[in-house]
Amino acid sequence: MSRKTVITKELIIKKSFELMKCKGLESISARNIASYIGCSTQPIFSYFDKMEDLKQVLLGLSYDIYSKYLFEVREDVPLYMGIGLGYITFAKEEKELFKIMFMSKENKTLRDSSNLELGVSHKLIMEKLNIDLESAKKFHLEMWIFTHGLAVLIASDNIDITYEEIKQFLTDEYIALSRRWKNE
Repeated sequence: MSRKTVITKELIIKKSFELMKCKGLESISARNIASYIGCSTQPIFSYFDKMEDLKQVLLGLSYDIYSKYLFEVREDVPLYMGIGLGYITFAKEEKELFKIMFMSKENKTLRDSSNLELGVSHKLIMEKLNIDLESAKKFHLEMWIFTHGLAVLIASDNIDITYEEIKQFLTDEYIALSRRWKNE
């Protein structure tokens, strides 16, 4: 008699995360997960009352990966640029997770709460440019719009650029914005 595979909560999360990375957050349904694992939906609902609960776990895992990229220490650049480089590198290396977190209408909650770099960024800008908090917020918003646009282009395979090119683009934009803010 063959041994029956035990479907654990960890296995469900692992396989669901794999499925989400391949096919997006909208693919996370009990039926799709069960088919991917090769089981019935019963084990899934024995661990998760609602699919929304499992989605929150998966989004939390995505956020953990994103955070590591964002705050990875980079010796070759200042901290503020490092945050932008982390964001773009995440878009380049984890395209599907980036799309889920920052390009998906379905995931607005996580995207809205993912501003963990803001306090650090505003402080760095205030110190470097000698400007007040409101000005730092506006500066960061403009820099973020540029950075996010570049990340979206990369994640959607519209451009393919190197780490060095990304650094140069971010440097050029930072210098241009800095000059404008210093003159205001």
